[in-house]
Amino acid sequence: MGTSLSSEEIAELASPPEGAVLAPRALAEPPPQAGPEPHTPDETNPFASGRAGLTAGLMLTIVAVAFQALAVATILPAIVADLGGLNFYGWAFSAYLLTQLVGIVVGGLISDGRGPALPFAIGVVFFSSGLLLGGFAPSMEVLILGRALQGFGGGCIFSSA
Repeated sequence: MGTSLSSEEIAELASPPEGAVLAPRALAEPPPQAGPEPHTPDETNPFASGRAGLTAGLMLTIVAVAFQALAVATILPAIVADLGGLNFYGWAFSAYLLTQLVGIVVGGLISDGRGPALPFAIGVVFFSSGLLLGGFAPSMEVLILGRALQGFGGGCIFSSA
């Protein structure tokens, strides 16, 4: 059945054989170091060194896109009076919002395949082109085309920022 061992027999079984080299035990806590702890960069801080410029640039771009989307509402009555085309008044807003939706989808698809840098760059190019075209528009039709380009670019920027 069962045999019981004496404490001497247990101690003999638990001790290492003669001549064996034993590795030191791992310390439960690392030894204290003198001086301050070494600085480790915070991976979650968007303003950490090396990222402050990028974060500020992204924030300014998003603010510009968001501001521009609604700034036209203030000035559009004066634009319509200058260019004519009251029947196109609603399209100045609709073209922007519809193409922004398309830009978000297209930018998201590109971002999934190639990362966020490419759709962001595409968005900045389209948005800037639309701003220039809309700013120098000789007619409401050209203004609407510029707004459509701005919307598509803004959507690409939103999907990747």
